[in-house]
Amino acid sequence: MDGMGGPFTGFDTAMLTLAQKLGLLTPTAGQDIDLDAQQAQQQAQQAQALAEHVAQRRRAQAVQQTLDRAPGPVQDIADVTQGVGRTALGLGRMVTTPPMVAAPPPPKTAPPAAAAEPAADENVHVITSPIVGTFYRAPSPEADPFAEIGQKVSRGKVLCIIESMKLMNEIESDVEGEIVEVYPRSGQPVEYGERLFAIRLAA
Repeated sequence: MDGMGGPFTGFDTAMLTLAQKLGLLTPTAGQDIDLDAQQAQQQAQQAQALAEHVAQRRRAQAVQQTLDRAPGPVQDIADVTQGVGRTALGLGRMVTTPPMVAAPPPPKTAPPAAAAEPAADENVHVITSPIVGTFYRAPSPEADPFAEIGQKVSRGKVLCIIESMKLMNEIESDVEGEIVEVYPRSGQPVEYGERLFAIRLAA
């Protein structure tokens, strides 16, 4: 058709190709080369599109396998459409985890109530330590205590010894009455003002 006045159009090429397949026209050498080049280009495009399609399907399968193995609930999302011819890959799921909720703090427990002090008795006198040291009820480990519970004592009676800086200090009763309580144990350290004895005053 070159002799008819111009280059081939797309329609002319298609018609020539159809005519050749039907055996109605024997193409010239130049026409044959052009048709072969077009066919090779089309085949290359088709091969590239097919390769992209296969690669996309493999990626979709890998993502799907990862989602299937993932723990936790899943939710649907929109299908992803990519590749030649708008191929729907249908990834369709995404892993979600429930929101973390902080545990409420444990309830505060009230501290244990301190042991109630015995009711104050106006008739009971408490002797306290005048110094810091070590309390001893007897002058020696083998000796009897200076005073026992239930024993009546007079003013000036030695009740105990408090050792302080290697000095033995005798603690005397400043009242007359009956010993009703001995607070520290023998050999126990005591502080200034700590209770030592409780004496019920004589009537």
